[in-house]
Amino acid sequence: PHAECLHKTLSILYDKSFGASTTEKFMPSYTLHKKPYAVSGTLEEWKDNIAKMCAGNPLIEFVLSFAFVAPLLTPCNKDGFGIHLFGHSSSGKTTICRVASSVYGKGDQHGFMTQWRTTDNAFESLAAQRNDSLICLDEIGQAPSKSVGEIVYMAMNGVGKGRATREGNARSRHEWRITLLSNGEKTLNDKISENGKDKMMAGQSVRVIDIESDAEKDMGIFTKLPQGMDSKTFSTYLSRSAIKYYGSPIEAFLTILTTEKERYAYFVLEKCDHFIQEYCPKDASGQVVRVADHFGMIAGAGELAIQFGILPWCCGTAIAASEYCFKKWLERRSCVGDLEVEEVLKRIKTFIRKYGDSGFKEINYSNVGSCYAEFFGYKFKENDTMIYFILSEPFEREILRGVSKKSVKNKLVDLGWIARNSNGNIMETKRIPDKNANMRGWALIPFKWENEVVQNDVEKGKVHQFSFDSKKMSEENIF
Repeated sequence: PHAECLHKTLSILYDKSFGASTTEKFMPSYTLHKKPYAVSGTLEEWKDNIAKMCAGNPLIEFVLSFAFVAPLLTPCNKDGFGIHLFGHSSSGKTTICRVASSVYGKGDQHGFMTQWRTTDNAFESLAAQRNDSLICLDEIGQAPSKSVGEIVYMAMNGVGKGRATREGNARSRHEWRITLLSNGEKTLNDKISENGKDKMMAGQSVRVIDIESDAEKDMGIFTKLPQGMDSKTFSTYLSRSAIKYYGSPIEAFLTILTTEKERYAYFVLEKCDHFIQEYCPKDASGQVVRVADHFGMIAGAGELAIQFGILPWCCGTAIAASEYCFKKWLERRSCVGDLEVEEVLKRIKTFIRKYGDSGFKEINYSNVGSCYAEFFGYKFKENDTMIYFILSEPFEREILRGVSKKSVKNKLVDLGWIARNSNGNIMETKRIPDKNANMRGWALIPFKWENEVVQNDVEKGKVHQFSFDSKKMSEENIF
């Protein structure tokens, strides 16, 4: 059995159960070198010295709410996800992880926290032991980039490596649902791509979400400081409190949760749905909606902990903190579409800027120009608008790079970046005079992204139409 599992109304923290009858005993099938789930001090002492002191600091309120998500994943039928705090040194990243760790156990590396400096095999064992629980990994800079990528993938995939017995039969794999809290000076993508070979996939980036550890008040993670304390003093105070008062919050949370698990799960899901409807942009892609769902779960878990009297804050505090961090994430992302498609749009702009003059033959209906060292397609003018017709092979090789053609084409149509012919159909082929043949490609209109003021006057989603000379079309057989 795992370190913590929710089965019907039962929840277990290694050797302590919640929701079970007094006659039931649970014997762990493994031995831990250190006991992560431990208690020191009372719940009231934890609230007075940590939770109440953090009130008014949305970054910390957000992470403390996140700490209560893990036990709700199974009853809410949600997959695990993670938060990675990044920023300059001494911004308070480790402090915020210590505070979150104190919900479960001692808030340092000798207690509930773990170092990033570990192997994927060791992490697999840890994840299995922490099923339906939180894992805090401190200082991503200590780990090799390849190891970080493997750990992130395995953590969010929720299943361990496939292994065989001596007889060659498949062993059962470890499975888990966890939440992951990480920190470091670099973003996860920057860390994973550090070796110049690997890159974080867009799907991973919406499962482990980068949040900058800067409240933009010149105080690192802090927005509000207790009277008589500066940011350094307050950070030290919270770190010391996290190793003095800990463990009681999760025990109190599970004690109440297991009494009416289904009702409380419904409460969280309702808060989650409301968060998406209220704060997620209406034109957001599936990736953004998925992140909004994660933030909604954090808001719901925090509000439930407030309802239980564990987080001593006003109702709505966890929702406001989640909204604050979601807006920070959206602002840094700078788009509400799929990242893969947005990257293609950037590559299109860069490509035309770089090769527009040197890589395209201009068709002027009398000649096709001279040969080019690097050839990518043709360009021609209609109604004083230059159209760049990139041939399919270089477009897929240089720009698409494995991204779905359909999703990119749909986005280009929505933006009006792709031309249509006189029949109103998307231009996918063009008659080339010197080839005396139709060529397949993508007809792009740089005017659309180079003149944003003009674009604002065009109805969203309306594609560029051309008024072609029908006589010229019949004579030249252009399309």
